[in-house]
Amino acid sequence: MKNNLVTTLTKNRNLIIQLTKRDILSKYKGSLLGIIWSILNPLFMLVIYTLVFGEIFQSKWGRSGTESTFVFGLILFTGMIVYNIFSEVLSRSTSIIQSNVNYVKKIIFPLEILSPILVLTALFNGLISLVILIIMSVCLGIHLSWSILLIPVVLLPLILLSTGLGWFLAAVSVFFKDANYIVTILLQVALFLSPVFYSVEIVPDYLRFIYNYNPLGILIEQMREIILWGELPNWNEWLSVTLVSLVILVAGYYFFRRLKGAFADVI
Repeated sequence: MKNNLVTTLTKNRNLIIQLTKRDILSKYKGSLLGIIWSILNPLFMLVIYTLVFGEIFQSKWGRSGTESTFVFGLILFTGMIVYNIFSEVLSRSTSIIQSNVNYVKKIIFPLEILSPILVLTALFNGLISLVILIIMSVCLGIHLSWSILLIPVVLLPLILLSTGLGWFLAAVSVFFKDANYIVTILLQVALFLSPVFYSVEIVPDYLRFIYNYNPLGILIEQMREIILWGELPNWNEWLSVTLVSLVILVAGYYFFRRLKGAFADVI
């Protein structure tokens, strides 16, 4: 197919890279420290998580309940890294078309690449946080296993899922102006229905089904397993999430293409 998903992405890969660089740099344009903020922000959040949940609330993780305050902060930080990548893409997707009206008017511009650009930008921020996480883990004496090499594998379904949902939201938000408010609420719900601030092990059995079918929650747990606990992910769960994410990716792409012809008439 002439305009299938793979062809669109490969054909415009250089444009995607250039626009991603511009998107990353524009975020810090005019600030005193510039892109250094991409390092300071996650460091600041790591300190906050450790202080609030470890010291003030004296929280313990369900896995053993014996982690130090600093390790507990790393556990929370790992969950937030995965969630923030997902959240950043979806929250920005609701305004990505409206923010690039000049591209909408250009017939030859491939609007489909806007969602992958958001994903790459979110991944850039997420990878910086992951580097900080790994460095802090080493400093705190956590033994890193070779399983850490599986980070790209665990990130793959997250990338597919975020991109697909990004296409859906980008298209819908053009015609439904309240999409931004609804997505904001849903992302908050997703935050508390995912094991970011608590372990799945402490969830009552009658509510466990929510987490068994929550792709985001599964990926958060798997990221902790491969980085902090040196374990392999559950491959059956990973495969299921990846297949579902792939379906959403393809469906989101063709849904976007189906509606994009009417964007110029609505904006």
